[in-house]
Amino acid sequence: MPYSLKVNYTTSSVWETEFNDTVDTANSVAVGTTYYGSSRENKDVDYYKINIAQSGYMSLSFGKEYDKDSSRRWYVTLYDGTQKKVMSRTFYCGTETTETTCKVGVPSGIYYVKVEPEYYHWSDVPYSLKVNYTSSNMWETEFNDTVDTANSVAAGTTYYGSSRERDDVDYYKVNIAQGGYVSLSFGHEYESDTSRKWNVILYDETQKELTKKTFSCRETDADTTEIWLSAGTYYIKVQPDYYYGTDVTYSLNVRTTISTPTLSSPANTASGIYLKWSRVSGATEYDIYRRSTGSWTKIQTISSGSQTNYTDTTVKSKNGTTYYYFIVASNDQAISDASTTKKIVRVTNPTMSTAKNVTGRKIYAKWTKNTKASGYQVQYSRSKSFSSGNRTYTRIGNSAVSTTMSGLSKGKTYYVRVRAYRTVGGIKYYSAWSSAKSVKVTR
Repeated sequence: MPYSLKVNYTTSSVWETEFNDTVDTANSVAVGTTYYGSSRENKDVDYYKINIAQSGYMSLSFGKEYDKDSSRRWYVTLYDGTQKKVMSRTFYCGTETTETTCKVGVPSGIYYVKVEPEYYHWSDVPYSLKVNYTSSNMWETEFNDTVDTANSVAAGTTYYGSSRERDDVDYYKVNIAQGGYVSLSFGHEYESDTSRKWNVILYDETQKELTKKTFSCRETDADTTEIWLSAGTYYIKVQPDYYYGTDVTYSLNVRTTISTPTLSSPANTASGIYLKWSRVSGATEYDIYRRSTGSWTKIQTISSGSQTNYTDTTVKSKNGTTYYYFIVASNDQAISDASTTKKIVRVTNPTMSTAKNVTGRKIYAKWTKNTKASGYQVQYSRSKSFSSGNRTYTRIGNSAVSTTMSGLSKGKTYYVRVRAYRTVGGIKYYSAWSSAKSVKVTR
């Protein structure tokens, strides 16, 4: 009986080439490109080779053409360069959907993907394979399954990982520079099965368990637990529940906390607005924020944990303007809460233009006008430093720029100074005192 034969052929650079049944004959593939293949026999396996240039995370996307027998399947396994298994997944027929594995943190190096049909339930329909990869230094790198292979992480930085298998555990190592409260935040991507969970365990350097918390998949927002730790090295173990594990991406952040600085009420000085705050133990810098009518702006970073004052000279000439300030303390591992916001009205100080003795054991004083002032205070004292025996006269209105002070002692020298004030919301905000003038009472 005659028969017919036709050879069908299509050129392609993205199809597997047989024989690629071993790692030595593996087809090299590029990340981000979709490749195609088929299982020509039930014992046929296909190997693919990927070169990862730097640390990051990887996932595999596997698709297939339609096969009506949904029991047919493939096993897809990712290996590192030593052929140690990183991750394995099973993909079934029945739909033409492309499925993507979880993300797996990988260091740089050579990796292999093995596509193997199930021996008794194999399918020869074409399949597709794509290696997804993103470089990152914020992902765990497998294998970090012991304290000896723990990934070192910096406090205050968010890291990511996944439980590639239900028996996979991830260890992280963190150095706490100074004793204090430490917050451990754990979050994850959406997971529809709310029974799934992770156990997150904190150990000290001797591997003594300090605290253990279970994080469920009920919420995707990060959950935080706090514990007081002394300075030293600690380990964190992230372990999926063996029966209710999940491979969605999780996040981990270890943040040390430091106290909130206390900001004193700001004061007007001749050169600007003077700020003073309490020193915070462990702080290495302070950030100063200010606003007037607009948004908050960081105006200065004090790069010293011991400096606790600052003069905002940029507002020196802004007479009558209202300002708000707050302070934040920080170090390389933590940042404090913001201090209480403090309000002040910038009031520039007047200049004492005249101070002289007049008949009747009196002193006549006159000063420059501040158009934004609500009034003035004039003060005299026998003390050059105004440390004692001070007497103060108040003049209301910005045009009240002179006064006469009586009841003085003949033959004595007095020191006279003046300051302006502005009343806003029932609160008086004072300028700095002017330079003092000395007057000797002779008549």
